[in-house]
Amino acid sequence: MKKKRFALVLVAGSIMLTACGHSKTYDLVAPTEEMKALLNSDYKPSLEIEKAEFSIQAIADSSLEPGVIVEVQEGEPGVKKSVYRTYLEGEGENKEENKTLFSQIILKESKAEIVHYGPKKDDSVKDGDTVEVGTATEALTDQDAMIRLLKDKNLVGDDAEMMSKEEAEKLSREKKEKEEKKKAEE
Repeated sequence: MKKKRFALVLVAGSIMLTACGHSKTYDLVAPTEEMKALLNSDYKPSLEIEKAEFSIQAIADSSLEPGVIVEVQEGEPGVKKSVYRTYLEGEGENKEENKTLFSQIILKESKAEIVHYGPKKDDSVKDGDTVEVGTATEALTDQDAMIRLLKDKNLVGDDAEMMSKEEAEKLSREKKEKEEKKKAEE
């Protein structure tokens, strides 16, 4: 039959009182350096409500012209509650703040920003291939920033441009009509 073991730890000043097993015997032991640091530090919890990053995803769409980028879904940051343990360690004026994350709860899930892009003609990218091109806590309102993200991942060329879905569809229709007209003339 296995004996149940338990430990009772009482810390008072610089000694520690422990009890093990079923007997009523106690041992005085010196606390560890970590416990001494904790006892000698100024501890304070802090609660912070923070924005949670959202991902920026680029999805290959062969129905778009190469280099055309269309925003399909605007990103939205989530909200997280973080509890930190902050210790002031050291002596006198030499105290340093040591902040460690204790717990974190997601209060609101973030929503990914999704863009479709027309892959380069010589690209081996398949329709629907998805690449995470970055993260943010604010919606990217600067179109040039989005283009740079996709260029950095080598998904689009230097001639890339952002446009609305309607503009992209109009561009595709016009190109298709030109190709059909050219074939009809031949």
